[in-house]
Amino acid sequence: MTLPNIEYKLTRFDGQSIFFDATSVLSRYEGKDVILTIGKDVTDQKKQTDSLLQKSEKLALVGQMAAGIAHEIRNPLTSIKGFIQLFRSNTKTKGIL
Repeated sequence: MTLPNIEYKLTRFDGQSIFFDATSVLSRYEGKDVILTIGKDVTDQKKQTDSLLQKSEKLALVGQMAAGIAHEIRNPLTSIKGFIQLFRSNTKTKGIL
């Protein structure tokens, strides 16, 4: 029977923290119940994942800011465009243009 993976945060003797992923299997050996555990240092993968997550959050924020800025610029331009169209239609009916 396989037990769920567990990730541990361990502190080494030199004080540095590492992340350790362990997988355990419950088994029988020579008539006794035993647990076989296999582990792997996943510190580098976790750092890379956190870095990618931060980058994606920054990009999402930049995208939201760009959309907001575009919206703020587009609103006054739409008003100006409407006034120009209104001005042109008034001048055409009066024979100015």
